[in-house]
Amino acid sequence: MKKTFLGLLMCLVTLAGYTQQSYTVNKERVTMQTEVEGALSLYVHKENNTYRYFVSKEGTFYELKNTQNQSAKYQFEYKEILRELTSDADISVNINRTTLTLTSIKKVVIAYNKAKDSNYVYTNIHFQMGYRLGVMGGVSNNVYTYNPNNVMAPQITAELEVYNKLAPASGHSAFVHVRHNFTATDYDYSATQLSINYRYKVVNNETFKLYGQCKIATFGYKSFTKAYAIEDGGIITFDEDGFDLDIPVIFGVGADIKLSDNMFVTLQYTDIVAMFYDANDEFPVDVNLGLKFTL
Repeated sequence: MKKTFLGLLMCLVTLAGYTQQSYTVNKERVTMQTEVEGALSLYVHKENNTYRYFVSKEGTFYELKNTQNQSAKYQFEYKEILRELTSDADISVNINRTTLTLTSIKKVVIAYNKAKDSNYVYTNIHFQMGYRLGVMGGVSNNVYTYNPNNVMAPQITAELEVYNKLAPASGHSAFVHVRHNFTATDYDYSATQLSINYRYKVVNNETFKLYGQCKIATFGYKSFTKAYAIEDGGIITFDEDGFDLDIPVIFGVGADIKLSDNMFVTLQYTDIVAMFYDANDEFPVDVNLGLKFTL
C-alpha cells in the first residue's frame, strides 16, 4: 500500500453553476456569463470549447477579436478596443502584453475599474465559500483493520463541508472529517484520523439531500493489539502503533434532512468500498448519525 506525500493533495471541488444571460451584439443574440462587473464589464461566451470575449461600457458591447489577414498575420483588434475603452484612466496593466485569454483580459478590466473608482473591489461573482459543520456518532466494524471477531466499536466524527454559496443547485462540495475510533470489548483498536473527501449530491433540494462521497486522502494515528493462538494453547500478543499517510479512495453514501433554516440531521454510511485497501472479508458496517449546521 503506497504511503506518499501526494496523499495531501486537496480534493478539488469544481463548483459549477454560472448564471448566463443573453445580449444583442451587432444584431447577434449571444448568451454570455459575466466574469467582471464594473465601469468596464467582461463577459464570456463558450460553445464547443471555443471562447468569445466581450466587454461593455456605458451599455455598449464590444467583441474582443484577434483575426488573421490575408497573409495569415494576426491583427490584435482586441488590443485597440481595450486601449480605446481604457484611455480615460491610467491603468497599471500594459495592454501591449495582454493576450486574448480570460485571465489576461480580466487583469485589464479590473485595473481599469480600480483606476476609475478607488473604492472598487473585485468580487468573484461565481464562487463564494460556504460552510457546514457537522457532529456525528456511530459504530463501525473497521473492516480495513485487524478485527478477527468482527466487533462493532463506537466512533465520533466532526465534519467541515465547503461549498459554493452562489450555486445552491450545484451538487459538488469538499469536506474534511476528523474521526476518532474507540476501543471496545475484545477489540483493542483505537485511531484518530483526518481525511479529505469529495461529495456529489444526486438529490439536492432545500429539504433533502442524497449523496455519494469519496475519501481521497487520510492522515492519522492508530494503536492496536493483535493476538495469535499458539500450539500449546497459549496466546501471543503484539502491540502496534504509529502514524500513517494514505490515499485509500473509499466510497460511501449519505443523506441530510432539513430540520430548520440552518440545521440538518445527517446520516452517513461510509467506508463501504475501497480501491486501495484490503478488507478483512467481513461485510462493512460504518454508520454515523448526527447534526449538521450551516454557518
